[in-house]
Amino acid sequence: MEYIQSKDNGTVKHIASLQRKKFRRQYKEYVVEGWRSVLDVLPTGQVKLIAISDEVNDEEVQAMVDAAHDAQCRIVCVAAGLYRMLEETENGQGVLAVVAQQSPDISMFRPDACSLLVDEVQDPGNLGTILRTALAAGVTQILLTKGCVDPYNAKTVRSTMSALSKVTLFEQVTVEDIKSLCTTHHLTVYATALDEAEPYRAVDYETPVLLMMGNEGRGVSDEFFALAHRRITIPMYGPIESLNLAVATGLCLFAIRESIEERKRMG
Repeated sequence: MEYIQSKDNGTVKHIASLQRKKFRRQYKEYVVEGWRSVLDVLPTGQVKLIAISDEVNDEEVQAMVDAAHDAQCRIVCVAAGLYRMLEETENGQGVLAVVAQQSPDISMFRPDACSLLVDEVQDPGNLGTILRTALAAGVTQILLTKGCVDPYNAKTVRSTMSALSKVTLFEQVTVEDIKSLCTTHHLTVYATALDEAEPYRAVDYETPVLLMMGNEGRGVSDEFFALAHRRITIPMYGPIESLNLAVATGLCLFAIRESIEERKRMG
């Protein structure tokens, strides 16, 4: 295993560059940190490099070397002081992976029973939690509109708990894209709203579903909202107007999934 001690090393420079959005876009790569997340991503075949701190104990190093070998992935050991310049997690675990971004064109969209569109979400933690929750609900195709936070920044990646490597993200999605998808794939579009909407658990969802969730402050933008076939709402039982975006998305996705599974059971 290669041992790196110089900050001028090309591999070190490359990993460090991925802390900036400009270079993540240029190289179509991002960084995953932590033992569990790296091991979760390895089987996807998307990992291009693993870097491990020389402070990590020998037993853990060998376990990661074996995992990298099985995945036919390059692994390097980095001097501890240098490694700390590469990690963005406070009190990190001493291991990171460089992972290839999956950047399909919108023409590659294929309807599942349920897909999700997120409109201009701004908080990276919210987006990361949404991606993780969507995967848990069996939703693997997620569309992000222009103006969404970068899904590959460090906070978003941490929040996904490796889900980012297991979903298909379509970025920079436009109103025209959604119009085309609805025509081609006969999607039924549901958008969340506060007024003139059906309680989300009372709806018999028609598949294939496209659920639209909006910006934390103003909800789904008018242009996308106009494409909705039906409006749904989450009733509030206490003195609060609405829920956190990630929480609301989770409730809606699981309600949709339960509706779909119930329909399957009923034949």
